[in-house]
Amino acid sequence: IDYITINAGMIDTVGAPAEADLTEYFEGNKARFRAPETRKIEIIDVTPEKLAQSVEVSEDDIAASYEAHSDQYQIPEKRAIHQIVFPSMEEAEAASQRIKTGAGFAAIAEERGLSQADLSLGRVEKSAMIDKGVAEAAFGLREGQVSEPVKTALGAVIVKVIDVEPGSEKTLDDVREEIRKELAREQAQAKVLDIYDAVEDERASGAPFSDIAAKPELPSRVIPPIDAAGRRPA
Repeated sequence: IDYITINAGMIDTVGAPAEADLTEYFEGNKARFRAPETRKIEIIDVTPEKLAQSVEVSEDDIAASYEAHSDQYQIPEKRAIHQIVFPSMEEAEAASQRIKTGAGFAAIAEERGLSQADLSLGRVEKSAMIDKGVAEAAFGLREGQVSEPVKTALGAVIVKVIDVEPGSEKTLDDVREEIRKELAREQAQAKVLDIYDAVEDERASGAPFSDIAAKPELPSRVIPPIDAAGRRPA
C-alpha cells in the first residue's frame, strides 16, 4: 500500500470570503440562521399532589378510615407446606398409619418418587389455598406436624407444616401518615375539579388568564421563554 498523509500545513491560506459571497450564501441558507419561536408560558398548576400538601385531615377521619379498612392492615399468617397426594383414601390412610408408627413423612414421599419440588405448596396464606379442606388441615397443625388424610376432588392428601410465619397487624400509628396522605389526596382530587370549573367560568367571562393566575389561592408559575424543544433562547 502506498499512501500520502494530508495535513493542514500542506494547504494554502484560505482568504476571507467576499461580501457578495457572504450575501449569496446567507440568502441561500437563511433557515440555518433563523431563531426558533419561543414562548413564555403561564401555568395554573393544579394537581391533587400539590393541593394535598395544604389539606388538613382530622385525627377522627384518620381513625375512621383505619377502622373501615382494617382488613388491609392485617398481614396473614403464612405457612410452608408439603403435601403428598394419593389416588385413594385407603392408600392415604395406610401411609398415615406408617407415618404414625415411625416411617416418617419424608420416607413415604421418597417411596413415591417425589422430589422436594413435587411436595412443596410454597409459602402460602390460608385464603390462597384452593382446597378449603386441605387449608383447614394445614392451618390446624403446629410446625412439624403431619395431618390426617384429607379427601379432595383429586384423591386424598397428607400435609406437613414445614414452617410457620406468624401473621401480624399494622397499628394505627404504623399507617397514620399513609392514611393522612391518601385522605388528603382524595379531598384534593375533588378540589381540583372545583378549581378547574371556577377558572373556566372566569375565562368565559373574559378575565385575563394572568389575572386569574395571580390569585394567591391558586398555585401558579411562569416558565421563561423556551422553544418547542424546551431550550432557552441562549
